[in-house]
Amino acid sequence: MLLVSEPYLKMLQEYGEPKPEDRDTREENVNEAIVASLPVSYRTSGNALLSFLKNNGIEADDQSRAMIDGETIEGSHLGDLIHDLLRYRTGVEPPKGFEALAKALGKKNVSRELIKNPARYELINSLKESERSRTVKPVKSLTPTGIPRVRPQRPERQHRDNPSRRQPSKPKRRGENAPVRSKAWVRW
Repeated sequence: MLLVSEPYLKMLQEYGEPKPEDRDTREENVNEAIVASLPVSYRTSGNALLSFLKNNGIEADDQSRAMIDGETIEGSHLGDLIHDLLRYRTGVEPPKGFEALAKALGKKNVSRELIKNPARYELINSLKESERSRTVKPVKSLTPTGIPRVRPQRPERQHRDNPSRRQPSKPKRRGENAPVRSKAWVRW
C-alpha cells in the first residue's frame, strides 16, 4: 500500500504527473554547467568545442562522464577534458580519458582553432599521425602515361679555364664603369 500526502494528491490533480526530464534538457544542463565552470575568456571557445563534440558523437552521460559514440569512458569527466583542451597549464597531466578523446578527435579532424592548449593539440596530432601511418600507404606520383616523375637536374656550372673545376654562381655585375658605392654617397 502506497501512502501519499494530501497536498501531493491535490498537486497531481491540478498539474498532472511530473514528466521525467528529456535527454536533451539534461545534456543542455550539463553543457551549461561545463561552460559556466570555464573562465570567462574561454567560454566562447568552450561553447564551440562542446557543439563540435556533440555533432561528432562525443557527449556526457548522466554523471558527466565522457561518452564517445555511445561508449562511456570510465573515470573520465567531460568538464575536466574540456578544461584541459582549452587551458594550457604547466606541469598538469592529461585527465583520465584524454587518450580515447584524443584518438576520437584525431579521427574527426578537429580544427586547431577549437583546441587552445598547444601541448594537447600536439598530442592529438601525434596520435592522428601514428594512426594514419598504420593505415595509409604512400602513393607514388605518376605522369598521365603512368611513368614515374623524374626531376631534371641542372647542369653544373664549369670554370672557363678548367672545365673539371666547379664554379659557384656569382651575382651579375652591372658593368665595368658602374660607380662604386661607399658611405660617402649615403645621405644621413
